[in-house]
Amino acid sequence: TLDAASVPVTPSAGPALGGVLSTLEALGPTPASDWPGTPLPGNDFLTRFDEDLALLADLGVSAVRLGLDWARLQPAPGRVDDDWREWYANVLLSAQHHGINVWLALHEHTVPAWFDDEGSFADGKATGLLWPRWVELAAELFGDRVSGWFPIVDPVGTAARWAHDPRQHEDALVNLAVAWRDSWR
Repeated sequence: TLDAASVPVTPSAGPALGGVLSTLEALGPTPASDWPGTPLPGNDFLTRFDEDLALLADLGVSAVRLGLDWARLQPAPGRVDDDWREWYANVLLSAQHHGINVWLALHEHTVPAWFDDEGSFADGKATGLLWPRWVELAAELFGDRVSGWFPIVDPVGTAARWAHDPRQHEDALVNLAVAWRDSWR
């Protein structure tokens, strides 16, 4: 049995072969998110992550970007889903065991439905209040287990959701840029 204390996070020494483990593709969207499309089934990473990470390591992959699913980890404001927290902790531990450095993405494709109800990234007040709380929570839960952070995978693509309304689109672009910047702090 592995424990977090026995597997330290180490920076890679030199060029790395990396990959992306998209939460949306690996797990499919959760009903607690703002995903507008047809539900996707995900793949078997949910239950096969250790074998998949071992295969990646065997291929020479030494770094991956793994998306955190905000809607799964925080299905309601201020509430952490302990099952998903534990799943992510186990994935990070497995990656460390296999010598893979993990960079966590705070936002990939979806946000929690409750954040969307508050205006999501098109609302400066919601973004300024709720996004920093998410960043702090993610850092608290996983910060000592990762090599780094990737705040927002596709800010321009995320803002495109509001392209029908030029004002909201502009607000979303600005708010996403500020959220990206503030995440690095």
